[in-house]
Amino acid sequence: MIRYRPRLHSAYKPQRTRQDSHAVCKKLPPKIKTFEISFSQCQGVFHAGGAVQGHVKIEFTEAIRVRVITVRIVGRSKVFFGPRRGREYRYQMREEYFDETMVLTEAELESFMHKPGVSYYEFMYPLAMSLASSFEGEHGYVRYMAQATLEMPDEPDLHIKKGFTVLSVLDLNEEKNVKDVALAEVSKTLCCLCCATGPITATIKIPRRGWVPGEYIPVMADVDNCSKRKILNTKIVLTQHVRYSGKVDLSDHGQTNLHSRVVAFKERGEIPPGENELWKSEMMRIPPVPPSRLVGCDIIHINYDLSLVVQPEGPAYKISVPIDITIGTEPLKRDSESSDQLSPITSSDDRKHENEERKKTITLPPPSYEECIFGRVEIDEGDAIEPGHGPLNYTPMYTYYNWKTMLRAASKRSFRASKTSLRISKENLADVDTAHVHGSKTSLAENGATGGK
Repeated sequence: MIRYRPRLHSAYKPQRTRQDSHAVCKKLPPKIKTFEISFSQCQGVFHAGGAVQGHVKIEFTEAIRVRVITVRIVGRSKVFFGPRRGREYRYQMREEYFDETMVLTEAELESFMHKPGVSYYEFMYPLAMSLASSFEGEHGYVRYMAQATLEMPDEPDLHIKKGFTVLSVLDLNEEKNVKDVALAEVSKTLCCLCCATGPITATIKIPRRGWVPGEYIPVMADVDNCSKRKILNTKIVLTQHVRYSGKVDLSDHGQTNLHSRVVAFKERGEIPPGENELWKSEMMRIPPVPPSRLVGCDIIHINYDLSLVVQPEGPAYKISVPIDITIGTEPLKRDSESSDQLSPITSSDDRKHENEERKKTITLPPPSYEECIFGRVEIDEGDAIEPGHGPLNYTPMYTYYNWKTMLRAASKRSFRASKTSLRISKENLADVDTAHVHGSKTSLAENGATGGK
């Protein structure tokens, strides 16, 4: 089993940039002005069980002979690690999900003269419910791509490709034990030659184990330094652990590779001997990352943990206190009786708004999609599909629940509803007052007429 040390990444800040929704062919013959793929979903995100839709746009400056226009939809996962020779790794494995080519022009014709101007060729391909979510890792990926090909008898074939994201559902409401409070504690005694000091006790606690990207995890942690050594620092670390499975050949029993990446972390400073450090509701926000387990893929497995890490001074190992958590795509359901521990927990600035809104609404707005925290990758793999002339960089997108924005929007809706209700009440009250005054005048007129008689 091969292990790799985790890499540190700075804390996540939501990005305002959007991923391009189309790929454009840059190296074109003089007669072709535009050749590009666009997806119907502006960020190129589609769900397992739905369909990937889009169109190929071609613009000719003059009439040109065309043999055929096709689009190829490919979905596969691949694992690669170990010693490398050229482009090949010792341990590899692949899963093919689909590879379909669709003809967008008349298939009966050997070739035809394509008219000048702009033309659009639409395509659609159904996605199976069992597909795994898109993933890009150090030693493997789950990748989905579309490639358009323009074949011409008098010119070299043109290819343009574009990656798109597929998301499968991991509903936290269908997972076991995700609502349970999680608590972990480790006590370690540091030894120096023949002398032992007092123990260092580290404790971490979170209100539940199930979360979605965008949520804040309120972390309670306590580090009690009863030793005679100084503690250099303490950290709260959210880590992604990926297990890759590969083989040399079909007769091989296989090998696994474990690779860890730090998703987010927070750090505090020294703790002198005999003192302690308390983390009280420290907020750890989950950035856009793929869901746990990567359901639908048998060669890549993902899990996450939240750890309290203590670094003592001197020749001593770090003390790590992990808690396994599940990151899903669908949050736990909220209701008017939900406690703060079981509802999406936001930063301190948002709690007042959240407490007010919890009594008024149950249904949450849909999530947005954000680029994966680990950034862009190059998708020009030699064994993928034919080389294209367009952009070769791709960033998977994942569900992201911006609770702060949602709560503000809900507050605005509630405020507008309150203003409308108040306006209606004032109008009704004005109508009542008008009717009362009119009735009083009529009564006075009748009394005056009676007195006159």
